[in-house]
Amino acid sequence: NMVGLAKDSGRGAIATLLESKDLTIVDNKLYSSDISQIKKSAEYYKKMEIRRESRRERSR
Repeated sequence: NMVGLAKDSGRGAIATLLESKDLTIVDNKLYSSDISQIKKSAEYYKKMEIRRESRRERSR
């Protein structure tokens, strides 16, 4: 997984990324007209995963 998310968490991130109008899939490859949006989305989901992990650890 290239964005650093757990497999289960990454599925939601991928679904959201694919909703973007800047992304298209052609011949089983992902194409983007704006890489900066992908980077922002990946950073957001990675940050949210870290927060979830932190909450889980505190609740133990």
